Amino acid sequence: MKETTELEIAQILERVAFCAIPINWKSDNPLPGVGERKSNFNGPGYDFREIDLFQDGDDVRHINWAVTARASDENEMWKTVHQEEKEVKSYVLVKVGHSMDFGTTRTTKRMLAAEMTASILFALDKTRDKAGLIVYTRDTPIADVPVSSASNVLYPGLTEILEADPYNLPAFASEGDGLAKALSGLPVSRSLVFIVSDFLDMSKKDWDELHEMALYHDVICIYVQDRREIELPKPSGIFQTIGWFYNLSDYRGASQWIWNSRSTRAQFTANFRQHEAQVLASLSERMCESLTVVTDEGDAAIPRILNLFSSHM
Repeated sequence: MKETTELEIAQILERVAFCAIPINWKSDNPLPGVGERKSNFNGPGYDFREIDLFQDGDDVRHINWAVTARASDENEMWKTVHQEEKEVKSYVLVKVGHSMDFGTTRTTKRMLAAEMTASILFALDKTRDKAGLIVYTRDTPIADVPVSSASNVLYPGLTEILEADPYNLPAFASEGDGLAKALSGLPVSRSLVFIVSDFLDMSKKDWDELHEMALYHDVICIYVQDRREIELPKPSGIFQTIGWFYNLSDYRGASQWIWNSRSTRAQFTANFRQHEAQVLASLSERMCESLTVVTDEGDAAIPRILNLFSSHM
């Protein structure tokens, strides 16, 4: 690990949300190292769920003889239903690349993604969940941390995000569909999937694969933005009215001089909000939850992260 990376990780860990993610469909298993969450599936297990009428075909080992003996109808038999012991893994997919290295206020989108990832992994560790992490570019996955306890994934995961080099990929990797390729590596069994991305340069295959994955995974998308993608800087004094020349640069390295007037700023923001609405609508259509965070927010984003996690209770 580079010395600069160690310093960046230390700074990131000062800005994380120390909370649990209360997803109610996961198992609540007393065995060490297994996620402490409840499942919505019935079956043998350690946790009592309910007392219910015994039906033909039910396992006779589940008959609750004490309740049956007290039943008012002597023809009724009652059974004990337990929560199924089910360990569900979590995955964090983080985008890196030119667009994620863009940042004009406080930090870059890549660093913001690392902060969000740290909060997610800390939260998963609170309930002893296992997690895996995949770093991907617009074109292809470039690094992954195998599934382990969330605490074991934290440091190598942040290191991969911060040190990943997405700019020297082989020619065969430069074909788009990076998110689709990352998602295709996930297991079919139901998982909790976080995607931390700016959702720029999404291909049709990316969107199609996201829709497919959301059919059997719970997907939460952290939509990262930079302030200069949303609005142009406001000039001071008389220039607020008449405008001024401003050099507008984007993440591709392209730049142009524009006249930064009140009408220009309004149109710039309107264009971005239209794009943002399209992204959020596309995520919603694919049954993904989403949270938008901006590089200049810092600690201000943490209460909204907590609210998002709490919505799963």
